[in-house]
Amino acid sequence: MRTERLGYRTRLVSGAALLTAAAAAAWLWLNAPDYAGLYVIVAMLTAAPLLAPTKGDFAVLCLIIAAIFVPLAVAGVFLGLFMFLPAAAVLLAAAGLVARRALVRLAACVVACLLAAAALAGFGLAIGHHFSGADPARPGVTRAY
Repeated sequence: MRTERLGYRTRLVSGAALLTAAAAAAWLWLNAPDYAGLYVIVAMLTAAPLLAPTKGDFAVLCLIIAAIFVPLAVAGVFLGLFMFLPAAAVLLAAAGLVARRALVRLAACVVACLLAAAALAGFGLAIGHHFSGADPARPGVTRAY
């Protein structure tokens, strides 16, 4: 196992998983505020790889947290925990950031950033639509907050 220190660029790209999980938690908090604490705890799981001191620990933590999200999403499907699956996908891609070959690292970086951008755009549009006041059931009618 390599004991090389983890660079700030790797932490920066893997922080995209935390942003994706935070966006999912914000969206779920708007729709089910009774379970807000659960959403924040699940979102904070994605911060664990950022604290890894070495590259090997980072890769292991990314894979473990992504593997935890899959059964968690299946078990908590009625609580909306499947919304955290994009964060798990970003963590899986981020695990490739510590590969030895430069081409693999580049591909992992591109995939992680694209997945995070797509998920953040989707959650941003959903949250924006939530606060726009438009009522999809009645066109032309706006809701008052």
